[in-house]
Amino acid sequence: MSKYEFIDSQKAERANLNSVVRMCRWLAVSTSGFYHWATRPQSATAARREALTARIQLERALGEYPNVRQKVLITDDEPKQKAFYESLGYTQTEDFRGGSVTAFVRFD
Repeated sequence: MSKYEFIDSQKAERANLNSVVRMCRWLAVSTSGFYHWATRPQSATAARREALTARIQLERALGEYPNVRQKVLITDDEPKQKAFYESLGYTQTEDFRGGSVTAFVRFD
């Protein structure tokens, strides 16, 4: 974890009363450098790492049920979610349209 990632994770904590400026000073990084890092687009490597982490977490969770052959997942209705689940072999259902959620199904 980089210093910038640490600052970013801490500023989201409700219990943390330290400002970004103070944390940058303690970690000997510039505040402008942190804000530049925070607003830059995600790198291709970081995107692949995030997708791989999500895939591992999903397969680990589903691995607890090895004898289940039909899996239905309900998730947010976002293009990135659709692409992720389709890359794992799930098919989006057309019958389930609950507003801002969508369902994906896979038969093993």
